[in-house]
Amino acid sequence: MIDSPEGLHDLIEDLRHQQGDTTDCEVKRGRGGVPTLGETLSAFANMPDGGTIVVGLDEARNFEPTGIADVSEMKQGIANQARTAVEPPVDVRFTDYRVSGQNVVVCEVAGLPLPARPCRYQGRAYLRYADGDYAMSDVELQMLQDRQRQAALDTTMWVRDDVRHVPDSGIDDLDSVYVDTLLRNARNASPFHRDKSDEVLLRNLGVVAKNGLLTVAGAYVLAEYPQRFLPSWSATAAVQLPTGAGSRNRDLQHFEGPLPVMFAEIRDWVGRNMHTTIGYRSDGDAVDESELPSVTVRELIGNALVHRDLSPHSHGKRVEVRLTGDRLTVSNPGGLRGITTAQLGHLGGKHAVNETVYALCQKLTLPDGGRVIEGEGGGIREARERMRAAGLKPLKFHDSGVSFTAVVSRRRLLSDRDLSWLTTAAAGHRLTEEQRVILASMHHGQEWTNRMVRREFDQIDSREATSLLQDLVSRGLAVVAGERGGARYRLSGTLDLSPDDVLDVAVVSDQSAAAAQPESSQQSAVPNGDEVVALLSGSAAGLTVAELIAASTLTERQVRYALSQLSAVGAVSGRGHRPVRWTVASR
Repeated sequence: MIDSPEGLHDLIEDLRHQQGDTTDCEVKRGRGGVPTLGETLSAFANMPDGGTIVVGLDEARNFEPTGIADVSEMKQGIANQARTAVEPPVDVRFTDYRVSGQNVVVCEVAGLPLPARPCRYQGRAYLRYADGDYAMSDVELQMLQDRQRQAALDTTMWVRDDVRHVPDSGIDDLDSVYVDTLLRNARNASPFHRDKSDEVLLRNLGVVAKNGLLTVAGAYVLAEYPQRFLPSWSATAAVQLPTGAGSRNRDLQHFEGPLPVMFAEIRDWVGRNMHTTIGYRSDGDAVDESELPSVTVRELIGNALVHRDLSPHSHGKRVEVRLTGDRLTVSNPGGLRGITTAQLGHLGGKHAVNETVYALCQKLTLPDGGRVIEGEGGGIREARERMRAAGLKPLKFHDSGVSFTAVVSRRRLLSDRDLSWLTTAAAGHRLTEEQRVILASMHHGQEWTNRMVRREFDQIDSREATSLLQDLVSRGLAVVAGERGGARYRLSGTLDLSPDDVLDVAVVSDQSAAAAQPESSQQSAVPNGDEVVALLSGSAAGLTVAELIAASTLTERQVRYALSQLSAVGAVSGRGHRPVRWTVASR
C-alpha cells in the first residue's frame, strides 16, 4: 500500500530497477484518458491483499512521470469501472500526488473477502502473476472453491488435506532414518509418548492411519520416495539469466525425496549460487559469509515446503525457487490461511496450513543437527531482523490466494555513496542500523515521522521510534519541527542535502497534514520556504528551478528540497514538463 510521498518514491525506484510492473502494482500512462482496467481490477480483487494501480507514469520511458490532464475525471472513471465493470464491485481508494511537477493518481484496490471471490470481468476471473493479469484456470478456480468450503465448515466436519489416506502405501514405504529421528525426538519431548510402541506412536503422530495406509503428511514428510505417490510433491530451482544472455536458466535442479531431504538440498543449492564475502568473528578469525542471511533462506524454504497446498487441486504444482541478479524468490502452491501477509511475523501471526506436516517437522532434525522449522512462530520475525542487520532491503510477500511467494532482495538498503557519506557525517557516533538508514534517507531530502519508522521497521514500537529519532536530534544530526503526533524530523542543516537524489514527490489530495497548522506556519517550517514563496509570488508565469537559483542565493539542492516540501503542504504547484514551472498555489 502506498500511503505517503516516500512510499511512492520508493515504489518508482523499485519499478525502475525491475524495469516493469510488479505482482501487486500496475502502472498506466493515462495520457489518452481513463485506461481500461477490468482485468487488473479483477486480478487485484481476487488477491487477499489487493493491489495498487498507478496512473501517470510511462513504463516505456523508465517510469517517467507524464502527468494526467484531469485528475477528477481519472478517479471518477476508475471508480466507475470498479463499480460496474467487474462483478462483484470492488472497493478502491485514491490519493493523487505531484511527481516532478506532474499529476499522478494512486488507486489502492482492496481484496475481496474469501466468500465473495472470484471477482469477474466480462465473465472471466483473473489473477496476478509477475507483472500481468491472467485468466484463472479451472484448477485454480477449484482450489479457490475448496478453500471457501473449508472456511465455511466447522473443523470437526471436514478432513484436513494432510491427513487424507494415500492409496497403495504402508509403513514399509517410510524412510527408516527419519522415522527413528522422529520417534526419538517425540519420546524425549513428551512423557506421554515414552511408553508407546512405534506403531502406536506413528498413528498418534498422524503418520499412519488406523487402516495401515500412510497419511498425506506421513508420506510427504517421511516416505523414502514420496514422489511415487504424487510427482508434484517436489521442488525445482534455477538461476534465471537476464534477457540476451543466450539461455534462460543456469543450474536447473529438480529436488525429490522426503521433505527434510528436499529442504537440505534446496538450502545447499541456494548457498552454492550465492556470492560470499569475507567477514570476521569476534575472535578476529576470517570466515566466509553468504550475501543473504542463512536464517532467512532456511525459514523461507522450510515455510514453502511445509505450508504448500496439499489438496487434490494442487496436483501438478511444485515449490519453485528462482534466483536472479537482484532477488531470490520462493513460491509454493496455495495461499495463506487464517492470516494476511501484514500479520506475518507479528504476535498471533502464525497459522499452519498443514497442521500434521507442521507438527512432524517440529520433531525432525537434520543430520547436521539443524531443524526444518523453528516451530515457535518467530521464524519470519527473525528472518526480517537478519535482513535488516545485513543492511538488505526488507522481505516482501505476495499472496494470490492460490499461490504464495516470498521475495528476498539482494539489494542493500544503503548504496556505496550513502555508506561513504555516513562515514564522514556520522563519524564518532555509534548509530543503530535503523538510524543509519534514516539518516541516509534524510540526506536525500526525506523527512521522517514516528509512524514512518514503525512502518519501515515493523518490530519497533512508538516509544522506541521516538527515542531513536530524538537520539539523532540530540547528536546534532537531525532537527525536529512540530510536537508529539505532528513531529517531523529532517537532516540537520550542518550536514547539507545530497544534490543527486532529493525527493521530489508530494501528496496532493490528502490535506490532513495541511489542516493541522496554518498555511503560513507550514511554509515557514520548510527550510528556505519563505524565500522561495516570495520569489514565486512576484512571477505570474512561474519560475523554473534554474530561474529560482539565478534569482536567489540558494543552491540547487536547497531549491529542490524547498519545492518538494512546499508542494507537500499545498503552498506551491508545478506545471509543464522539462522544465517544470512553479507557481504559488491558488487558494
